[in-house]
Amino acid sequence: MTKYQTDHLADAKPRPDALVVKPLECCFQERECFTRQARLEAIAKELKRSNDALEAFASMASHDLKEPLCTITSFLKLIELKNSDNLKAESRAHLKYALNASDRLQNLIQDLLDYSRIGMKEANLVDLEMSEAVEKAMTNLGTAVLEHHPRVEVENLPRIRADLERTTQLFQNLIGNAIKYRSHPGPLIRIRSKRCSDGWLIEVADDGIGIEKQHHQRIFEMFRRLHGQEIPGSGVGLGICRKIVKQRGGEIWVESELGKGSSFYFTVPHELPIKGELDCKGL
Repeated sequence: MTKYQTDHLADAKPRPDALVVKPLECCFQERECFTRQARLEAIAKELKRSNDALEAFASMASHDLKEPLCTITSFLKLIELKNSDNLKAESRAHLKYALNASDRLQNLIQDLLDYSRIGMKEANLVDLEMSEAVEKAMTNLGTAVLEHHPRVEVENLPRIRADLERTTQLFQNLIGNAIKYRSHPGPLIRIRSKRCSDGWLIEVADDGIGIEKQHHQRIFEMFRRLHGQEIPGSGVGLGICRKIVKQRGGEIWVESELGKGSSFYFTVPHELPIKGELDCKGL
């Protein structure tokens, strides 16, 4: 029997140009992974297209509804003005109900228009002093501020990279809610910040009527209202806040107890994480 020498095979190295054959199972797994990824990308693309179309429709519908509603409101006010002396008490009450309903619908349409515009327009990011956005928000809330005299304390807000219009809208909605859901005249509103590992934590706190824990998540959903018609509103304001914060990559939540005021928190991420800072868990 011929004996072959095989010792040299133990030290042999694979040739660079040698063909590497993957196991058949590995090929199937890679193909399945690729197919799944492609399917997820297609679903995400279709979802974005659907959301964009929905926001465009909401914007168009809101804009188109404003004109006829303004006409209805104008004629109702004209009837009230010209016939106030001739109308019976019951008719005046009915006219008042109609005007109130028209005003609520007008506010709802404007809120829907504001909500849809957030997703349709690119954010105009600038170096922004957040205190400037608070000042603009207070100016926009002029009537409520003059009527209810809130005490607003602002503590060392940071300079961030953000959209002025959207940041103003965010503070306007949060401060406006603090005034609306006050528990006494001259409500106290505190706005402050804390730097943390992944950005800034901003707090807007009030001493108002507070919110039960079971509603802490629900209030950020669209059209969620906790107080019926006794307190005016559309139920869209906090939904707008959440959308603004989410688009900037942050989070928003509330900590509150009924009768003990509310603290709304939202985060503003840094462009790059900063090491050695605190976590965004509270002020």
